[in-house]
Amino acid sequence: MDLTSVLIIVLALGGGGFVKGATGMGLPLVALPVLTTAFGLQHAVGLMVVPLIATNS
Repeated sequence: MDLTSVLIIVLALGGGGFVKGATGMGLPLVALPVLTTAFGLQHAVGLMVVPLIATNS
C-alpha cells in the first residue's frame, strides 16, 4: 500500500467519523462513496468492516 492509498483511507474514515460524531450517523454515508471511488466496491466494503465492528461492539 502506498502513501496515497493510506492518506485516502485515513481522510475518508476521519471525515466519516467526524460526521458520525456530530450527527450520530454518517461513517458509512461519507466514507463508503469515497473509498468506493478510490478502491472499488469490494475493497471499500472490506475496509469498512473493521471500523464498523469496532464502534458497534
